Amino acid sequence: MKDKNCDPSGLKKARTESELLSSVLDIRTSAAKISFHCFCHVLHLVVWDGIDKTSIVAAVVDKAKKNGIGFHHTPSSLAAFRELQGSKSTTLKLENKTRWNSTLEMFGSVLHHSDRAVSGPDRLASRPARATEETAN
Repeated sequence: MKDKNCDPSGLKKARTESELLSSVLDIRTSAAKISFHCFCHVLHLVVWDGIDKTSIVAAVVDKAKKNGIGFHHTPSSLAAFRELQGSKSTTLKLENKTRWNSTLEMFGSVLHHSDRAVSGPDRLASRPARATEETAN
């Protein structure tokens, strides 16, 4: 649902980051022009634009996303991942560009499963299973 008060057209005219920040603040101070929800959305887009332009951060986000996608789209890797985690429903959360905090949730999921997830789906499927007490005897 589009907010009738949401008109971030002033943002398109900004050429530099300082002009962009200034236009965001100008829009926010004029409550008649934009709703609070729309302001938050525009601010979210500005932050994401900054993250995407920071090559190191963008590379880390991309690597985490590729690992998660590999597990979701490769049934054998997902099955091996779940077996190593000891759960039939465990999976890595994926980022959703239109959902706030989804990148944070994706990183939280990767860190939670980091000892096995960071190796990636290709290497995970070929890794030998960990020795258990039964197989060690």
